[in-house]
Amino acid sequence: MDAFGGVLRELRHEAQLTQEDLAGRSGLSKAYISALELGRKPAPPFAVVDVLAEALRVETNLLWVLARDERAARLRSRIEGVPASKRRGQVSPAEAESSSPAARGALGKAEKRKLAKKLRRIAQELESDTN
Repeated sequence: MDAFGGVLRELRHEAQLTQEDLAGRSGLSKAYISALELGRKPAPPFAVVDVLAEALRVETNLLWVLARDERAARLRSRIEGVPASKRRGQVSPAEAESSSPAARGALGKAEKRKLAKKLRRIAQELESDTN
């Protein structure tokens, strides 16, 4: 499971939503949400992240940071000529040392939970700052 997918799942669980509920709120298909959560689809583009963030009632930027990092790593792999079949989960030693665990997709379940809680707290702080 990719970092984006894991955090998406944790945020969905925190919001007490099923995949069907999130699909209904976002206008995306349940199959697509499932594929994102399981890492079968790459992190989505900004427009989809925006829709998901709105449906989950979290700050768009919080989800976008994860998606952006995963999309950048995927693009680097494509530029380096790594075939799609070998890309998933493969990170060069230089990237492994320089990138965050989230960008590498190396978060465990506990780390994903902590990140989801942190994202929620930041969103609440941002919301209280704007009020």
